[in-house]
Amino acid sequence: MLPWQAWALRSCGVGMAAVTGAMYAFLFVRTAKPGMQRLLSALPVLLLHCLLPLLFDYHQELASRASAAAMLTWLGNFKVFLLCMGRGPLKDTSLDKGQFAALMLWPVLHVEDQHGHPVRLQEPLRKLAALKRLTRRAPENAILALLGIATLVTPHLPTFLKIYSAAFGVAAYCDLCANAAAALVMYAHGLAVAPSWDRPWLQTSPSDFWSKRWNLPASHSLRALVFAPIMEGAAVEGQQPPLQANPFQTTLAHLEPSPVCSMAAQAQPGGESVQAGGILRSAEPKGTQDVSPAASTASSPLDYVLVGRGQEQAPRTEAKSGHQGDEEGCELSPGAKQAAPGPAIVDSGGGAESGGGLRHRQPPDTLLKGEAATKSIPKHTKKVSTARRLLALACTFFVSGLMHELLLLICTGWRAAAPFLGLQTLYFMLQVPVSLLEQQVTRFMKRGGIFPPRWLCIPVASLTLQIPGYWMFWGPIFGATCAARAGL
Repeated sequence: MLPWQAWALRSCGVGMAAVTGAMYAFLFVRTAKPGMQRLLSALPVLLLHCLLPLLFDYHQELASRASAAAMLTWLGNFKVFLLCMGRGPLKDTSLDKGQFAALMLWPVLHVEDQHGHPVRLQEPLRKLAALKRLTRRAPENAILALLGIATLVTPHLPTFLKIYSAAFGVAAYCDLCANAAAALVMYAHGLAVAPSWDRPWLQTSPSDFWSKRWNLPASHSLRALVFAPIMEGAAVEGQQPPLQANPFQTTLAHLEPSPVCSMAAQAQPGGESVQAGGILRSAEPKGTQDVSPAASTASSPLDYVLVGRGQEQAPRTEAKSGHQGDEEGCELSPGAKQAAPGPAIVDSGGGAESGGGLRHRQPPDTLLKGEAATKSIPKHTKKVSTARRLLALACTFFVSGLMHELLLLICTGWRAAAPFLGLQTLYFMLQVPVSLLEQQVTRFMKRGGIFPPRWLCIPVASLTLQIPGYWMFWGPIFGATCAARAGL
């Protein structure tokens, strides 16, 4: 049997086994009671997702092994854990078997309506929506991916330059793959899907990079599984005491620029908010449909911490920045009407809903196209201690570091990865003081009337992340990969 035939056979086997696990979760795990009962029933699926990537050989099929580990061992298992906690997209009872399996196995971010149900695309327009997603930024991503490969294979280039270009080349390649997966889900299952990556090479701050641009499916899963339960004080959704008001800042997906660069934004007219019944509602045009990307970068851990220290805050809105996001062109169901952009709406009855995705009153054209939108902050917020905010943020980054270490072990083996273990976790834990420093710098510059331009924020933020990442993030990846391929 030829090598490519063996790879194709293993790929088909892994795919069929994963779909079988998804059907088991649909029939047995979802019908169990949230909590320990669901967790025990989900153990076979969790174990299966950890074993399937090992079927690919890390010497010859490293890309397939890494992709399977990221999709199943990380994202797939996290979604199953969220289901066990009564959170996440898989808990929705309106999903059929195909939609359930697609959301569980593919690295996609579904879009919710005001009732927390996935938004369906109109049947005649599925092909157009899927085609637009498939070709979304395809030339730009292809050029950057090829540039990253070219710098890696070119001799006599500085190592830092190679890793710097390879980092964004990997992001461009992942964006291409994520768009292909999203197009498949949109066409085959009719689900509206939000973008998974948003040009991380244009980040304007560390918080902008982690919460709004880099690997948004992983960001959402970490926020829903780690950050939200700590902030709410309950693992299973619905067990926490009711909140009188939402304690979190709310930002919509792909909101640009960073806290530093957005200081100069002027208040948008017509953004007056009223507090009623524990829900922040905004005065907006009639016909607005409540739609939100469940995995939007809204209410990310960094956003929560950067809000402040639990004090009450007056409502405010920010105008759209100069950044324009993706043009998706997705059509929603007939019930979802187009409307002019308006401020956000936040349901405050329990913190992060549907796996951490807060619902927003925002027109579908803004959310699905990824355009910059306004944001509102509740006037009366339940006080959350600074210690709890910092604990939630630190735990989120800590789990992210551990998952990266686990993926490194799966992809390269113990002998190759052992010398580098701990470095990636240290890198992610370093992001906690970096985010706190960003908050203080933002406040200082705002008081001084200093508004740095976007062209300056991008390289400063990029170097802030890439310089330590040279030794602590990308160094272990390249070091362990080379050691594994060399066979030690």
